[in-house]
Amino acid sequence: MKKIVFILIISIVSCSTDDTNSIMEEVTKAESTFQYIYEGEHIEIDFIETKDSVIIVENDAARRVEDIFTKNPELIEYSVEYNKSILFKSDQDFSEFLENSGKINHKKNVASKNAYWTNQALQLYAEKDFNKSSQIPWVDEGVMFFTYRTNNYPANSHEMITLRLKYLYINDYWKVDFKNKVQFPPYKIPVKPDDNIASVLVEGLIVRFYEHPNYRGKSFVLDGTTSVGQVGIKKLQDKKISFFHRWDNKISSIRVY
Repeated sequence: MKKIVFILIISIVSCSTDDTNSIMEEVTKAESTFQYIYEGEHIEIDFIETKDSVIIVENDAARRVEDIFTKNPELIEYSVEYNKSILFKSDQDFSEFLENSGKINHKKNVASKNAYWTNQALQLYAEKDFNKSSQIPWVDEGVMFFTYRTNNYPANSHEMITLRLKYLYINDYWKVDFKNKVQFPPYKIPVKPDDNIASVLVEGLIVRFYEHPNYRGKSFVLDGTTSVGQVGIKKLQDKKISFFHRWDNKISSIRVY
């Protein structure tokens, strides 16, 4: 069973792993709520959805959330459910949350952890609605664990791919494959994905998306390790970095946990 819910602050689509080839049409609610959890504080905002827009009900709760987004330049939003997010003000707070929840196992070796690093597990699209013709490949599948050295690249593919996601604006990481042939981009894909990602889909991974290169700025996290299966955002234009700026064409760095 699949569910898509589009709201102002968080736009999540969840679907089972047995049926991932199609997406249900948008579900629209006239009146809805969204809950944020921040340092133990539960804040519930109300909004009204129309055909073309979403209007937040102006009240103390809405002003409180706006204040949190404004005052925390590196705020982290972790999506718990389609209508609930936990907000963290620092990397340390978020890292502690992941470790305490048992979601991160630092004892796994590189090969084991990266067995799930595939273009299926993390799908990046230059166009909204998961348009397959606009998918941006980020893994050179089939040669994931081969050791190599080309030009000034790192000595192994894991390091290379980590840097590719950490600095989405560096051309060399996005256009040269292991044989030094031009590999990226396919049709309709920008030369590099920096500020060119419009929809994302995650399965089997925890992935964090940043507004600036080198893991900087505000970020949001999609957790594809839950029983839900795939988790994604069909239209990043519907998700906001704050109450003022949208996430579409804003992602400049990605971290895979």
